[in-house]
Amino acid sequence: MKCARLQKLLLPYLENELSPKKKKLVEAHLRTCRNCSRELESLKKVSLLLASLPEFEIRPALQARLYSLPAQFEIERRPRWHLLDFFLKPSAQPIIATVCIFLIFISFFFYHPDGRYLSQSFKEKVSLFFGRIEKTVSRVEGLPGYMPLVRKNIIDSLKHIVQTRAEMPEKI
Repeated sequence: MKCARLQKLLLPYLENELSPKKKKLVEAHLRTCRNCSRELESLKKVSLLLASLPEFEIRPALQARLYSLPAQFEIERRPRWHLLDFFLKPSAQPIIATVCIFLIFISFFFYHPDGRYLSQSFKEKVSLFFGRIEKTVSRVEGLPGYMPLVRKNIIDSLKHIVQTRAEMPEKI
């Protein structure tokens, strides 16, 4: 185990928060590394010093004021428009991007000076696209009728090859 990784595990090790497997790894490293064992000793001293400090009692008025602070900040942080929350959610961003692209397309279509030309060009492209799809579908539909003929030709060819081999005298 590397020292940098171990130093992140020293505090949980002191507080017995590690799993038995990790605890064994830390102890094995501490036996071999002087720097990490010194670091552990200094952390133990600091925790003992902190434990020896006296606890102070907080006045009830101050405690009430401190507990009321988070509620005040939450009220101030709440956005006035809840619609803004929807736009900031990561799940809504693809929807927003799609809507923006659609609006840009519509604006080009309606507000472009050559709007009629764009409309006609768009219709031509769509009809060309669907025409290509229809041709492809018709070719694919024609394959099942064509396949039995191909199968028959292959079988006839194989039979002919087998017959000619049987008729040929073997050369030794």
